[in-house]
Amino acid sequence: MSISRLEILFGLLTGCRYGEVAGITWGCVDFINQTVTFNKGYDYKKRTGFTDTKTITSNRTISIPSILTKAHKYLQIQQRSQFLKQGYTNKLQLVFITNRHEVPNDNAVNKVLKKILTELKAGNIITFHGLRHTHASFAN
Repeated sequence: MSISRLEILFGLLTGCRYGEVAGITWGCVDFINQTVTFNKGYDYKKRTGFTDTKTITSNRTISIPSILTKAHKYLQIQQRSQFLKQGYTNKLQLVFITNRHEVPNDNAVNKVLKKILTELKAGNIITFHGLRHTHASFAN
């Protein structure tokens, strides 16, 4: 599965902002308790590194469904194998990083989301940010 597709799944199931998702590191993922801690974002546009969260209350730990825990475990194994073959060290420990060692920008993820929604013949084509609203609709 592509990194963009995993980010979309994560956004849909958690309602998180794209910068928050892009900033998740492996140290933020607790496989045992099925949680993810948000304490930073990532500057996915200029690629200058980590940023503060949008607000103080954006610093939080959330529960994630088992499907995300399993997807993260699978991704971690894939990355370790791929990066070992490439001789690459993921020094920032970013979770959502491509085989070219980059965090996808929101435009790339929005293109993938648009393709998925078009294939599904969805009535509305939304952006990643729209996943926050979709998640909130289902969560309430």
